[in-house]
Amino acid sequence: MDSKLSARDVRERLIESLRMLRRNQEKGPEGKPAAVLVILYPKNEQPTILFTKRSDRVSEHKGQVSFPGGVHEDADMSLFHTAQRETREELGFEARDFELLGELDEVFTFRSKFVITPFVVYTSSLPGITPNPTEIMEVLEIPLSTLADQMRFSEESHIVGGVQRPIYSYRFPGNTIWGATARIVRQLLELLLD
Repeated sequence: MDSKLSARDVRERLIESLRMLRRNQEKGPEGKPAAVLVILYPKNEQPTILFTKRSDRVSEHKGQVSFPGGVHEDADMSLFHTAQRETREELGFEARDFELLGELDEVFTFRSKFVITPFVVYTSSLPGITPNPTEIMEVLEIPLSTLADQMRFSEESHIVGGVQRPIYSYRFPGNTIWGATARIVRQLLELLLD
């Protein structure tokens, strides 16, 4: 990915790519609806994505790098509202004024059986973050150019749910992005690199 692209340039590319995307709605057996925010913003003049590292006190996906978000509740008006509410609960800021660029493909988590809808949003300035220590161990701000570095990416093949599937991961000092989060990152980068 061109490291000279600004966050606004990336925003424009994503608006066009997401508008043309024919979403794959991946339904797993008895999948529980969930939603996350893929938050794009400028930091140090670079397009950056916000990730969280889940605490060891949460019930699912302990210690994993993820996007802010969580499980849909009956009181939520929509899955986008779910992602906004969960982000507020996890990080202590409102995402209401963020610009919705579009949705990526739904992603099924094979072990916990969630069907995750990723919403890509843009903000020109990230609000102050106050992580909820019960849910979040660490906040990670990773430039898109770092995510696009092929030296950090690996792909393996495993049998999951009786089917041969690619397993992606992105490695950083002290952290690895894998599972559903890595599949979301992979699709985001593919949209940008196409």
